[in-house]
Amino acid sequence: TDELGRDILSRIIYGTRISLEAGLLAVLVAAGVGVLTGLIAGYVGGWIDAVIMRVWDTLLAFPAIFLAIGIVTVAGPGYMNAVLAVAIINIPTFARLVRATTLSVKAKDFVEATYAIGATSSHIMFRTILPNCVAPVVVQMAIAAPAAILVEASLSYLGLGSQPPTPSWGNMLTAAQSYLFRSPTYGL
Repeated sequence: TDELGRDILSRIIYGTRISLEAGLLAVLVAAGVGVLTGLIAGYVGGWIDAVIMRVWDTLLAFPAIFLAIGIVTVAGPGYMNAVLAVAIINIPTFARLVRATTLSVKAKDFVEATYAIGATSSHIMFRTILPNCVAPVVVQMAIAAPAAILVEASLSYLGLGSQPPTPSWGNMLTAAQSYLFRSPTYGL
């Protein structure tokens, strides 16, 4: 048990649910926004592409954890703000991936054939190009989810994520830190 008599194993299991939910929700939000902006930037091109990609490049210029800390500090500590911060730091990766895939798919003959039969731009973007972007996006989601869970746990450890008494891996480690000499298993 912990210092308040609560079962540590059940808190870890419940904290797993919180951390996994935060990571997956953040990745889904990041993928949604990133796919949409990357698709628009890659298909339309020109100044719209330049503006969208410079915004995302600006976010990529900052280290992810510092950017997340800054966002949560401005928005205030809490679970949803931590999820939003983790989503924001993952959006540029999805946008750049989908933009690159869109540029390569847009040059293919089947896209030109779809354009030649009179399909609208939205039909070409969402029915022809987007299905060809799904495979790389799914792979990127699988890569980004563990990193998102780690960033959320880090924010909770710093007191900026899930707030006590809600058990999260990060705030449980914070509580365990002062008891490690008396009970080393508390930090496991």
